[in-house]
Amino acid sequence: MLCFLYRRWIWSTQWIRPSRSDLALNLPTPATRLAAVVDLRPDDENDEISVALHEAVARRSSTRIELDESNTPMRAAPMYEMLAIGVGVILMVLVSINQHQFTGVGLRRALTPWTNTAWPKRFEIDLPEIAKHHPSDRAFIAKARIGPSKDDPNATLRWRLTGPDGESLVRWTTLGLNKQGKGDQESTPYEQLIPIHTLTATTIPEGSTLEFQIQSNDDQSDTQRVSIVHPPKLIGLQASISLPQYAQQMGSETIRFLQGEHETLPNEPSFGPILAGSEVQLTWTFSTAVHEQGKDYALSKSLIKILTPVSNTTSTVQPIDQYGLTTREPVGVFMRVVEDAPPEVLLSQPSTDRVVGRRAVVELEAMLSDDLGLREAFIEMELIDSGQQSTLIESMDSMNTRAQVIDSEIDLQSLDLVQGQRIGIVAGAVDIQGAETKSSTRVLRIVDDQEIVDLVESQLGSMSDVLKRLDDRQRSLIDAINQEPRPQLGDQAKNQNSISDQIRSRAESARSLLVRLQESRIADPQISPMLEAIEESLDRASDSSDEASEALQQEQLEESTEQMERVREQIERSIAMLDRGKDTWIARRSIEDLRTQVEDLLSDTQQLDTQTGGRSLDQLSEDQRSMLQKILDRQKRAAEEAREMIDSLDEQADALDKQNPTGAQGIRDAATQGRNAGIEEQLEQAAEELEQNQTASAAGTQQQVLEELDNMLEQIEQAQKNRDSALRRKLATLIESIQGILQDQQQELARLDNGAENLDQPLISLRSNTLAVRDEAAAAFPETQTIAESMSRAADAQADAITSMRANPVDLVPARQSELSAITHLQAALDEAQRQDQMAADRQTAQLRNELRAKYQDSLKEQARITTETRPLVGDPLDRRQRATARQLARDESQLSESLRTMLDETKELSEAPIFSLAHDQLDHLLESVSQSLNERTIDPMIVSDQQAIASILQSLIDVLSDQQQNQSEDFEDGQGGGGGGQGGGGEQPVIPPVAQLQLLKALQELTAMQTRSLNEQSTQDPDRVREIGRMQRDLAEKGQELIQSMNPEPDEPKRVPSLDELLGLEEAPDAPDESKLDEALSPQQAGEAFTQAVGMMGQVADRIDGSQDAGLTTQRMQEEIIRKLEQIIESAQQNQNSSNSSSSSSSSSSGQQQQPNQSTQQQQSPTNPGGDPNDSSMPGGSTEVGSNDLSSGVARWGNLPERLREALSQGLDEPYSDLYRTLTERYYKALAEDEE
Repeated sequence: MLCFLYRRWIWSTQWIRPSRSDLALNLPTPATRLAAVVDLRPDDENDEISVALHEAVARRSSTRIELDESNTPMRAAPMYEMLAIGVGVILMVLVSINQHQFTGVGLRRALTPWTNTAWPKRFEIDLPEIAKHHPSDRAFIAKARIGPSKDDPNATLRWRLTGPDGESLVRWTTLGLNKQGKGDQESTPYEQLIPIHTLTATTIPEGSTLEFQIQSNDDQSDTQRVSIVHPPKLIGLQASISLPQYAQQMGSETIRFLQGEHETLPNEPSFGPILAGSEVQLTWTFSTAVHEQGKDYALSKSLIKILTPVSNTTSTVQPIDQYGLTTREPVGVFMRVVEDAPPEVLLSQPSTDRVVGRRAVVELEAMLSDDLGLREAFIEMELIDSGQQSTLIESMDSMNTRAQVIDSEIDLQSLDLVQGQRIGIVAGAVDIQGAETKSSTRVLRIVDDQEIVDLVESQLGSMSDVLKRLDDRQRSLIDAINQEPRPQLGDQAKNQNSISDQIRSRAESARSLLVRLQESRIADPQISPMLEAIEESLDRASDSSDEASEALQQEQLEESTEQMERVREQIERSIAMLDRGKDTWIARRSIEDLRTQVEDLLSDTQQLDTQTGGRSLDQLSEDQRSMLQKILDRQKRAAEEAREMIDSLDEQADALDKQNPTGAQGIRDAATQGRNAGIEEQLEQAAEELEQNQTASAAGTQQQVLEELDNMLEQIEQAQKNRDSALRRKLATLIESIQGILQDQQQELARLDNGAENLDQPLISLRSNTLAVRDEAAAAFPETQTIAESMSRAADAQADAITSMRANPVDLVPARQSELSAITHLQAALDEAQRQDQMAADRQTAQLRNELRAKYQDSLKEQARITTETRPLVGDPLDRRQRATARQLARDESQLSESLRTMLDETKELSEAPIFSLAHDQLDHLLESVSQSLNERTIDPMIVSDQQAIASILQSLIDVLSDQQQNQSEDFEDGQGGGGGGQGGGGEQPVIPPVAQLQLLKALQELTAMQTRSLNEQSTQDPDRVREIGRMQRDLAEKGQELIQSMNPEPDEPKRVPSLDELLGLEEAPDAPDESKLDEALSPQQAGEAFTQAVGMMGQVADRIDGSQDAGLTTQRMQEEIIRKLEQIIESAQQNQNSSNSSSSSSSSSSGQQQQPNQSTQQQQSPTNPGGDPNDSSMPGGSTEVGSNDLSSGVARWGNLPERLREALSQGLDEPYSDLYRTLTERYYKALAEDEE
C-alpha cells in the first residue's frame, strides 16, 4: 500500500524536469520574459550597447525562470495527505525498532504461517551449550537463563541416569532451580547441582547417560543428554634419580640421598632426601590413557617429566583423557631437596678454651663429617696477635668418607713460648665439591705452673663439697633401709643408682684434672698422687654402689648395707684427701662416727643388762658370755679410736690454722674438751666394768661419754657459727669494694663512649684497686677463692684495655670490648660474693632453727618424764613420800618454765613472732598452774590434761620448725621474711617463717577446740576452767590480728581485706577462678579474706566461752570451722604459689639481679643508654649495662654451672666484632626504643 501511494503521488512528480519551451508553452508567466530576450537580440554584434542590453535582460530572465522551476508542480491536497502518511510510517518504524522481537514474530506469523512461529514467552528457557561428556566424580551443574520476566518462574529440573542399555539407573527426579544473581534485562540465570558424584563407580558403569530437562511456568526445554565418563585416576608414581657427576664417585652405600629407582604411594606423593642438582625422572601412571595439558596429544597411561631440582619443589602435571576430562586438581609430587651442605667440623680436644703451661703437650682431636664425603681434613695452629701464618699440624687427603676423626698432639715446649701468649687451634675440612669449613678457634693461654696448680685446687674444693653431700645421701639411704617397719628395698635402688652416677662423674672430673696436670708436665708431689688415689677410691666407690644397687633389687639387706658402708668409706677417704686439712668436716665426721659406735654399745649393753644384771660371770650362760665378750672387744676398740681421734683433731687444727682459724680453734677446743673429759679413760673404765659384768655401771659410763662427745660436736658447730659470722663480715667488705669498683668501671666505659681523653690513667688506678680486692679475697676464706679468680680475670681485662688505649694509634674498639669483659667479670665476682653471703646467712638461720628445735625436744622429753611420774600421784591424798615426790616434780616444772622463759627472752626471733610468743605465754601459764597443783595435798586429775596440753604445744613447736615444714614453707616463700625475727635483707630466710606461725596458730586452735569439747562433756563445768579456755581463745584472736598487722605493715594502703600472699610475704600468684566453696582452691584474695574471717571467728568464739559461758555444740562447730579455714588457707597458699612458680621461674633470674645494690641506679645514670632501659643495650658492643647482664653475671643465670662451662661460655668476650654489626645493631635497638616511645 505504501509503495502504491509512493508510486502514485511521489515517484511521478519527483523526476519531472520541464524544458524552457515546455514551460513557455504550458505556463503563461514565463512567456513575457522569454519574449523580451528574443526581441532585444542585437542585429549588429559590434554594437556594444545592444549586446550589453541583451545580456542583462537574458540574465534577469534566466534567474526568474529558475525561481519558477523550484516551485513544485504538485497540488496542495495530495501533499498534505502524503505528509500524514509519512508521519504514520515513521511511528511504525520506531515501534518496530523498540519491539523488534514482536515485529519479527508478527512478520513471520503473517508472511510465513507454515513455520509455526509463536509469540514470545514470559519465562522462556535458554540453555547454554553443554559438554558431551562429564566426569563421574563431580556433580553436574545444570544451568539455564529464564526470562525476560523477573517474576518467579517456578523453574524445576527433572533428571535421571540411564545405563548403556537405556534402562534407568536413577529414576526421574525433580529438583528446584536456584536463582544465581540478578541477571540482566533479558533473562535471569538459574542453576542446580545433579549429585551424580555421590554415586559409586559400580553404580555408574561405562556408557551411562545423564538426561535432564528444565520447565518453567510457560516454557519447557528439550531433553538434554550428557555421557558420564570416569575421569583419569593416579595409580602409580615412580622416580628415577641420578646424582650429580661429582657425587657419583662416592659409593652408593655411603650416601644418604636417594638414587636409582624409587616408588611411592599415590596418596603420599613425595620423595626425599634428594641431593640438589640430581636429575630426577618422574613417571605418573593413570587408570586411562591421557596426555598432558598443553603438550603432545599422543595418549598414554604414563606421563613423564625430567627435571633437576635445586631446592624443595613440587612438580605437577594436569592429565587430560580423550574426552577432555581431567583430575580435580593437578597431580603433584613433593621433592625434599637438600643442598650439599659444607662439612661439619668439631674440635673435640681441646673442648674449651683453657690455660696450659709452657711445657704442656696438648692432645688434639677433631671430628669431621659431610653429607657426601670428605676430600681433605686438617688441624692447624696460629700464634694469636703475632702476625704469623697458621702452621699445619695434621692433615689427611683423598679420604672419600662421610665421617673422619683425626688426632694429633702439640708440644708447646718446642715453641719457646712465654707467659701470657695465646695459641689458636683450628680444625678444618674440605668436601668432594670443594667447600671448606673451619671450626671455632680454641685458645690456649700460656700460664706458669703454679696457676695451673691453683686452678686444679679450686676445682678440687667444689668436688669436696659434692662428695660430702653424696656421703650424707648415702647415710640417709642406709638409715632408710634399716628403719622399722622395713621398706621395700627394690624401691631404693633408683636412689642408689643416682648416687652411682654422681660418683662416676666425680671420678671422671678427677681424671680430667690429672690429665690437665700431666699435659702441662706438672709433677706435683702432693696433688698428682692425690688425684690418682681419689680416682681409684671413687672407682671403687662406684663399683660398691653398683653392687649395693643390685643387692637392693634382690632385696638383700645385709649385702646392700655392707656395700653402702664401703661406698661411704671410699667417699670419706676421698674427702680426707681433698680437704687436706682445710675444713672441719673430717673432724666432725670422726666424732660422729665414734659417737655412733658408743651409742650402739650403750644400746647393746642396756639390752644385755636386762638379761644378766646382778649376776656374776659364773652365772652367765655360754651365749651371754659370748655376747658380753663381743661388747667388751668393741668397747676396747672404741677406747683406742677415741685416743686416735683426739690426736687427729690436733693435727687437723694445726693444718687448718692458716686457711680457717676459727674452724681450727673449734677443732682444738673440741680436742681439749675430749681430753679434759677423759673420754678415752671413761671408755676404758666402761670396758673394765664390762669385764666384771657390771653392765649397769658400764651403761652409765657410756652415757657420760655420749654427752661429752655431744659437747665436742657443739664446740665445732659453734666454731662454724663463728666462722660464718666472720665470713659474712669479710663478704660485706668485699661486696662494698666490688660495687665501688664496678661503678667506677661503668663510668670509665661511659667516658670512653663519650670520647673523653686520658682514659688510661684512671683505669690504671682502677686496676690497682681490683688487684687489691683480689688479694684480699684470695687470702680470706676458701669460699672467696672464686671471687678472687673473677677479680683476677677482671684485672686482666682492664690490663688489655689499658694496652689498647696506649697503642699508637689508639684502638678504642678492643679497649671497649676489654672494659665490657671487665664489667662482666666484676659482676660475676659481685654475684658470687652475694651468693656466698646468702649461703652463710642460710646456714646461720638453719643452725638457729635447729638449736631451737633441739631445745624444744629436750623440753618435751623432760615434760614427758614429769607427766609419767605424775600419773601415779593423781586422785588420792598424798602421803609424805608422795608429797616429796610431788614437790620435786613441781620444782622440775618450774625449772622447765624458767628455761622456756629464758629461751624466749634470749631469742629475739621468738619474741618478735606473735604466735610463738603466745605459745610460750600459754606454756608459762600451764606450767605455773601444774606446779601449783603439784604442791597441793591432793592433786587435781585435770593436771594430767594440762601436762598433755604442754606436751602438745611443745610438739607443735617442734613440728613447725622441722626441716620438712621449712621446705614446704620455702616452696611458696619468695625469699622475703615476714612476721618474725631473723628477717634480714638480701633475701635471707627468716628463722620463724610466716607459714610456721600460721601452722602453729592452727595447732593452738586445735588444742583449744579439744579442751572446749572436754569441758562440754563434763557434767559440771568449772567456771575457772571456762574462763581459762575463753582467755586462750581470746589470746588466739588477738595474736592472729597482730600477725595480720605485722605481715601487712603498710598503713597508707586503702583499707581492704589483705590476700594471703600479702600476709605471708609471697609473690602474687595468678588470678584463680572465683570459687565460693571453701573446699575448693582459694585465690590469694579469697585466702586473705578467709584468714581475716577465721581471726574474727576466734574473737566470736572467745565471747561465747568467756562471756556467755557457752562451750556447747555451736561453739565447737565454730572452732571446727576456724580450723578448717586455716587448713584450707595453708593448702591454697601453697597451691597458688606453686602454680605461679612455673610462670615466674623464667623471670626469677632477672628479679634477683634487680635486687642487687646500686646496680639499677648505676645503669640509669649511664649516659650511653638514651632509652633509659638497662635491658635495651644487652647486645654486643652495646652500652654499659651489657656487662651486668652478660652470660657471666648472676648466679641465677649460671651460678650452678661447672667451672669449665663457665670458662667455655665466657670465652670470646674479649674478641673484637664487626663495626658494621655494631652500627646496624645499635640502629635496630634505637628504632625499637623510638617505636616504644
